[in-house]
Amino acid sequence: HLGSSRVISTQQADVVPIAPRWLDRLLEEAGARSYWRKGPAQQPTLQHDMVSTHHYHMNSVGLYRLGQPCYRALLARVAAEHGDAPHDVSHHLFLHEPRHFHIWQAHAHRFLYTDFVQNRLDEWSLDDIAAVSPDTVLVHGKTPDPSVFAAFDAQREPGAGGA
Repeated sequence: HLGSSRVISTQQADVVPIAPRWLDRLLEEAGARSYWRKGPAQQPTLQHDMVSTHHYHMNSVGLYRLGQPCYRALLARVAAEHGDAPHDVSHHLFLHEPRHFHIWQAHAHRFLYTDFVQNRLDEWSLDDIAAVSPDTVLVHGKTPDPSVFAAFDAQREPGAGGA
């Protein structure tokens, strides 16, 4: 729960902060108006023959504005129609069904892909992250290159205590 805007940040065990003051950046992202959901697109780039509609979904790591009654109603409807699918995939399936096009038209601008967090499916390095966006502060993904932790420790501000 971040501030009075009733925003939650979801993380998983494989989310790694890669920049000092990452929490400040998270709070900055959370403070923006009008969105319901902010999250990352999948990285790295896949070959065309590997891409399916599933790969377009917004990963579950990110921000959710649960203080919005309309968004909560949408979440309930998505769960009712796609309750067996992972929740990030279920959002995508629901919003991209032709019968829900009118909902997507009205609310697509509330679902924002963002670079403050990247979702990686590969063994990644800080150079890989910076090649996508130098503004990324969190990475959700598979195994980071071991140099990532050494680099993060080297940039940590004195007395920062890990955040």
